[in-house]
Amino acid sequence: MFVYADHENIHFSKGTWLLQEQQATCYASGANVVFTTDALTKGNKTITLHLNLPNVEAGYEPVIAYNINGVYWGYARALSEVVITLPSGVPNCTETPFMSNLPFHYIEIWVRTTSNQKPRWTNNQVKNNNVMILQSIEVDDASIFYETRLNNLTMLAVGSSSSEGFGTVGKEFDDITSNDATCSFGALLGESLGITVSTVGYGGTGLAKMGDGWAPDALTYYKYMDEGIVRDWTGIDIAVFNVGANDNVNSADFINLNYELVDELSGSYPNLTIIMTSPFYGTRLSEYAVMRNKYAANNHIHFIDANYQNILSNHHPTISNYKRYIMPDLRDKVRPLIFSEVSVSIKTVSNNSNYYTFQSISHS
Repeated sequence: MFVYADHENIHFSKGTWLLQEQQATCYASGANVVFTTDALTKGNKTITLHLNLPNVEAGYEPVIAYNINGVYWGYARALSEVVITLPSGVPNCTETPFMSNLPFHYIEIWVRTTSNQKPRWTNNQVKNNNVMILQSIEVDDASIFYETRLNNLTMLAVGSSSSEGFGTVGKEFDDITSNDATCSFGALLGESLGITVSTVGYGGTGLAKMGDGWAPDALTYYKYMDEGIVRDWTGIDIAVFNVGANDNVNSADFINLNYELVDELSGSYPNLTIIMTSPFYGTRLSEYAVMRNKYAANNHIHFIDANYQNILSNHHPTISNYKRYIMPDLRDKVRPLIFSEVSVSIKTVSNNSNYYTFQSISHS
């Protein structure tokens, strides 16, 4: 059977998809979708994503990453069909195929990587290479999509190379080989805080600087997903930005560009918590002190120092850098800004009687 984007138990990351009736469209890495199903135990035991990629050039397809039960990651080029199955013959596992004895599986699917060597934004006759339309999900007719309870808070992380996971898992500048949005600062921060997260980033960009693959400046792409496609911030509780490392402007202009972004976004979404993190290379700290002072009385707007020049040595953070030092430090700085001394409830996003239960998470 075919299941579509409007199914109540399929959940698309907020601010990164355009949902139109039965299909969902994304435009960059960091978009993700989650669901729980028993499809990997029924019939031919597969989940097939049917995709339409209207502008993609062969050899430069986005890379899809899928996770099964938080344990196994698989990867595939985004083609017209992407087939997800349980892996077989995994060493040191008690079951072959892996996890075949489980009655259902939690599935998380990310747009892991997009090429920065092809257009990443639509501009007149130039088309975004990475437009990806999820037309349907095909599973066995007997399959069930269960209720999945999402965390109570939702975060969207926005920025430049660190927000698309540039160079996190391999040599820098290897294009799609080493970039991984699931290892970006935003994805890892959301994971460490236990909140629902999506992320969007374009390497080389700044508040007032275009980036790789003809990507626009951050003042444009925080508001739009592609040319003329508005980014909807509805339902997002927290915005985390890491942008500015690539801006070659003086201090006054840098401060004013930040004010423009923060004031526009908070003006449109006054209850949104906005967290601006300084460039990881130790720059712009004096400007951040000025901006932090300006918004000191505003409980929804925060400017925090994220200076990790002592471990980065002018290269992009790797997953090891994040895990070893950056994320524990950044998590401890962000956590008090978004959590109070109360238990955070988990909201139910569906009333379907078939559900997948997660233990409540308490933060203090």
